[in-house]
Amino acid sequence: MTVPDPVASSPDPQNPAPALVTQPNDPTVTAPNPIANLDIAFLSNTPRAGDDVAVSVQARDANNAPVTGQSLILALSTGRDFEKTYALLEGAPGGLYTATVNSTWAGTYRVGVRQGTIAVGTTKSLTFLPADPSTISLKLATPQEKSSSKREAVVSAVLRDSFGNVVDSLARDYRVTTSVGKIKSVEKRGQEIAITAEADAWGVANISVSHLTRSVQDAANTIDVPFSPIVLDIPKGVQTGASFSVPVYIFLPPASGKIGGYRFTLNYWLNITSYPVL
Repeated sequence: MTVPDPVASSPDPQNPAPALVTQPNDPTVTAPNPIANLDIAFLSNTPRAGDDVAVSVQARDANNAPVTGQSLILALSTGRDFEKTYALLEGAPGGLYTATVNSTWAGTYRVGVRQGTIAVGTTKSLTFLPADPSTISLKLATPQEKSSSKREAVVSAVLRDSFGNVVDSLARDYRVTTSVGKIKSVEKRGQEIAITAEADAWGVANISVSHLTRSVQDAANTIDVPFSPIVLDIPKGVQTGASFSVPVYIFLPPASGKIGGYRFTLNYWLNITSYPVL
């Protein structure tokens, strides 16, 4: 049997076509990919932010035989191109490839395998849960003057881990105190906890918020919320030069167990030269 000469059989004898060289460890070659399917597995299915997760990839050919000696890359994507992490897979006997990955972001990654720049096989989801509660972020969501009763203020509390991820929580796991007035309610609203404080006294309420996990405090914070017994509601649609009256309430402190008297004069004039009609 005569084997054809590759040079003689080339369309251009002056520029013979190069012979195809198979190099399994070089992902840039154009040799046929021996990998037909991949099986991705995670050592932990419920990792938390900051945890290391061992990943194993079993590579097999079309005959279901293990494929060894390949240069593979593990790709983790959040679905946003600017946030991707890559870890080189280390080959092991029997077509098993392993890597260790971690993330400080709590969320879901799509995990896939690449050979050079080519995606191989299908992807699998890996979700990192938030770490343990660490801090509470507080902000004044609704000040007293914007509340419907003019006696309340709403503080928003968000529980976070040490990496800044929001930790889902229940209203019953919070302990809230205030130095002025009282705490009217603590309610869950989405991922936030809404704390409604109510006061008739004049002063700054120091509201202390703590979160407990199984009766153990793991996060706490405080916020100062001002309260005033005098809140004026200016009627809408007041024309320039018009006059109107509003109620003014003055709350005096108790006499602390003894007879006390108060003497005061209130002189107040509000001159409105212009007022936007809303």
